[in-house]
Parts: sequence; C-alpha cells; structure tokens
Amino acid sequence: MQRLCFVVVNYFSHQKVAALIESIAPVDGVFGIIVDNSNDNSEFAALSSIIARDDVECLQSDRNGGFSYGTNLGLKAALKRADAFLILNPDTKVAPDFFQALLDIRTALPDVAVSPHGLHMTTGRIWSAGGAFYWLRGRADVLTGVRRSGETDFGTCACLMVPKAALDDIGLLDEDFFLGGEEWDFSLRLRKKGWRIIYSSRAVYLHEVSGTHEKYGRRFFYVGMRTKVLFARKHYGVFFWPWLFFFMLPSVPVILWRNSRLNHGNIQELAPLLCFALVRSIRKQPMTQREYVSEGKHV
Repeated sequence: MQRLCFVVVNYFSHQKVAALIESIAPVDGVFGIIVDNSNDNSEFAALSSIIARDDVECLQSDRNGGFSYGTNLGLKAALKRADAFLILNPDTKVAPDFFQALLDIRTALPDVAVSPHGLHMTTGRIWSAGGAFYWLRGRADVLTGVRRSGETDFGTCACLMVPKAALDDIGLLDEDFFLGGEEWDFSLRLRKKGWRIIYSSRAVYLHEVSGTHEKYGRRFFYVGMRTKVLFARKHYGVFFWPWLFFFMLPSVPVILWRNSRLNHGNIQELAPLLCFALVRSIRKQPMTQREYVSEGKHV
C-alpha cells in the first residue's frame, strides 16, 4: 500500500487547520502531520484538542523558524513512514476525492511531483493551474488560466505533492527563506535534478490566499524584496550581477512608487527597507524570525 503524508504548518491559525482537517475524509494510506510553529503552549493545546484523529498527529516546534523550518520538521518526522509527501497550507480545503486522485496519479506516475488544481476559496476562480518562472522579475508565480493537465515549471507549496525519492535526491526546503521564495527554490532544484512537476486538473483544492499572513504593509514589502533578491543570488550564477545592475536597480524608483501606493506607506519609509533587503540578500544571509518581525530593522 502506498503511504502519503500531508504536512501542514500552523501559526496561530488552529481554526483554519481544523476546517482543513474536517474537509479531509479518512483514506487508506493517507496520514497527516500538523507542525505548530507558534511557539505558544496555549495555541498548541487548542490545536491538539481540535485535531482528535488517529490519522493526524500534532508536533510542537521549538521556535518559529519560518515556513520551511516548520515544514521540514514534519517531513523529517515521517521520512521513514511515507512514499510521498503533500505540502499543504493551513488556509486550504480539499475536494472529497482529492487524496484518491493523488494516489491514482502516484500509481500511474510514481516519479513526478504534482501541483494540484487550486481554486480561490471565495470566488471559485482558478487560483493555480501550475506555474511559471519570470526571470527578470526574480520570481515564479501561479498560472490562473484554464489549461489541460501536463508538465509545469513551478508548483506552489500551498499544495504540492513530492515523492520521497525526490526529497532524498534534492533535500528538503531551504530554511534560508523565512516565508516565501522557498517554493521557487524548491521547484527549481527539482527541475535541475531532472524531476518533473505535473499540473493535475483532477485533484482539486480551495485556497483562501494570504489567509494566514498580511498581504500588504512594510513587512510584506520587505520580505518580498528580500526573497526576490535572495532567490536570484542563489540561482542566477554569473547572470546575477547583470540582472542586479541592469534590471533590478534601475527599476527601484518604480518599485518604491508602486509599493508606496499598494502598501499604504511612503517612499521615505520603504527606501531603507529596500536597501537592507538588497544588502542582506546579496550577502546570502538567511532570513531570521527577528528580521521578519522587525520588518528588516534587526537581524
């Protein structure tokens, strides 16, 4: 029997996790691990009390080390017990036949990663139909148009199934990324090692989108810039410096103007954050919890 483990990271969102687990009907061969990244005993107690199922276990992290850190704790806990893993966001719900669809895909294509079909929870519109890299922008993003199942360049870690053999080959998520960017890095490492990522329209899930973290503000801006440049620094090789000097830096005025409007701040506030993000990412410094909480003021 195939064994598929889903891993969910909780950060003060136990009610969303409870709604997700409620949407998951028991399926033979499927079990789950919820990692509480809140570093708060009362939150862990609340989480444990509402996840009362034999096929789901809760682990408490020793600190909030970021999304990659929490996810890796769950992956490590089940490495010897599963043939494949599903990385899943807490602000998601799955269709009734979701896991059976994934198991069927595993039977037919055991050596591929799978990016399921994501719908926006409130509108029902397509949120993720695979994804693509946008190299000049220094990032990857989901595709939102109608398309057939097939190979894709990028799979979002909001919902991504990965064979254990792939983890053995490329390693776990990169913990240098605190929140965001780890999925770009992970998909790229998969593809560099020859692993295919398949978008499947059959396995369907709902995603609240940014349901567990802020979508705008100075922190959102800082983390976005930090992540983008760190990703480019790690993966662009000799092309990083031309990208930085001929594309990234010339676009700084536009970036500051646009984000001052989107993030309800002013350019004088955002400019130092952008400078901090650039310098730290160029140096390949891992992003820390203190850095995240302080909006880049401290590392």
